[in-house]
Amino acid sequence: MVFINSDFRFITFGLLAPILITFSIPNLSSPKFEVDDQHLNSWKLKRVMNAPDRYERFVLPEGTKKVSYERDTKIMNAASFTIEREDHTIGNIVRVQLHRDGNVVFAGYKPPHPLQHKIIVRVYTTSQSSPMQAYNQSITDLDKELDHLKVAFEAEVARASGELS
Repeated sequence: MVFINSDFRFITFGLLAPILITFSIPNLSSPKFEVDDQHLNSWKLKRVMNAPDRYERFVLPEGTKKVSYERDTKIMNAASFTIEREDHTIGNIVRVQLHRDGNVVFAGYKPPHPLQHKIIVRVYTTSQSSPMQAYNQSITDLDKELDHLKVAFEAEVARASGELS
């Protein structure tokens, strides 16, 4: 049920996407009245936001590469990696892993805009390594760490469920 005060002409509600119901409320004898689902569907509903659909945050469009590489033209041993459909979670993990490499001078990331679902990772290395080598090594190391974490977690879950039985 939705309660609508008779003083309002507009009401906004909804959990996933705000919806605006526009209607004129006639003079009512009681200050509040109930709107059930049957009457709610009969009113004209429209979206109020101009934000992209939620699936666009993680579904990669056809023909788009997950990771693209762009060499920096001004600085030797520097490059940018654009990772599509990712956010701060992956950006920070990759940045920290890149900092563990002794040949990496600088590693950072940024999302270009809140409505663009990608991150740009910048890497600057010493002359002993290239940004591509450092990035590939960090991804390989992260894969190994996450596999180890998964195995340890599953072993702990098995041990805990064995104790409960």
